[in-house]
Amino acid sequence: MAIGLLHPGEMGSAVGEDLLAAGRHVLWVSTGRSAETAARAEQAGLEDAGTMEELARRSELILS
Repeated sequence: MAIGLLHPGEMGSAVGEDLLAAGRHVLWVSTGRSAETAARAEQAGLEDAGTMEELARRSELILS
């Protein structure tokens, strides 16, 4: 199951890591986000979908 995570800040990236550990594919969108957020998302192993439209198209569930 692909899950879109809108804002992988400190809490969101931790949720993303848990979802990945549970075998889920986790997407996020880097557009408009800070370098800190991008670094957290990369460290957590989240995949950048590129655009919000692509995240919505590829995700079965979106968390905000």
